[in-house]
Amino acid sequence: MTLTPSLSAPAPRRARQHRQGWSAVPLLAALALVATACAGEAADDAPAAATQERPEVVATFSIIADLARDVGGEHVEVETIVPVGGDPHEYESTPSDSMALADADLVLDNGLGLNPWFEALESEVGGELVIVTEEVRDEAVEAVTEDEVDPHMWLSPRLVRSYVDVIEDALVDLVPDQADDLADAADEVRAELDDLAADLDERLAAIPEEDRQLVTHEDAFGYFAEAFDFAIVGSAVGPSTEIDPTAAGIADLIDVVQEEGVPAVFPQTTESPDVMERVARDADVRLGDPLHVDSVGEPGSGADDYAGMMRANADILVEGLTGGDDAT
Repeated sequence: MTLTPSLSAPAPRRARQHRQGWSAVPLLAALALVATACAGEAADDAPAAATQERPEVVATFSIIADLARDVGGEHVEVETIVPVGGDPHEYESTPSDSMALADADLVLDNGLGLNPWFEALESEVGGELVIVTEEVRDEAVEAVTEDEVDPHMWLSPRLVRSYVDVIEDALVDLVPDQADDLADAADEVRAELDDLAADLDERLAAIPEEDRQLVTHEDAFGYFAEAFDFAIVGSAVGPSTEIDPTAAGIADLIDVVQEEGVPAVFPQTTESPDVMERVARDADVRLGDPLHVDSVGEPGSGADDYAGMMRANADILVEGLTGGDDAT
């Protein structure tokens, strides 16, 4: 919270009595009136940010928080529950999370079962709750994998445009006086997403069609694969990391990697690389660098915002699937 600074004037120093014995009381009173008037003018001139607290927006995980900051700018204060580098599937909530949700003016959640922990806390939300996938939920339901809905819609920039639409509407409802600024910011983010999609296409063009095969820790890349023409070969776990991989499942995955001639397999930043290291070793294929799936990267990593993490993923895939070759 932003604390309003005190603008009251300092108490005037005691006036020296005139040698003829005049009373100092009238002079003190006059000085007090002047000081009060000056304090009032200073308060009137204080910037709005010093006298008004910005609305509190709480996102359930870092990727939504990043988008909300891009759209909301200086008009809102955005915090995230699951910290950068945390796994929203397996996060364990704390009492302070309940307080944050209760105090927030707006809560933004991905929905689609991404955050099981949030279901128990949803009743704690004190302000407005908005599900950012609400405009594209039908596409998620159609992309069912083994009876599970894949919540990772943010891995397609086209679908993230709809996230921005929903976030813009929610923030306009929250601070209607800033509707024009929010609309301009949202338009800029949408244009950047279009540029991002084109840039990813260009980067990924280095991967030959026959090598565009994805084997990842989590089955999270369905929307990405559809957007950028990849085939999903397999994963160690389904579209959630709540269930640990089984020995039989890992053995089957190793067999599939060998049968399909997959060039590389990829761990992810929020999970231990042990499983994918074993798959790579036993299948005798390359182990790629960890992909950013459920969180943006750490500050200074170059993947510390949405666009940065997507570009980092593209570069990781190119390096892993081509072995660093520049073949197209």
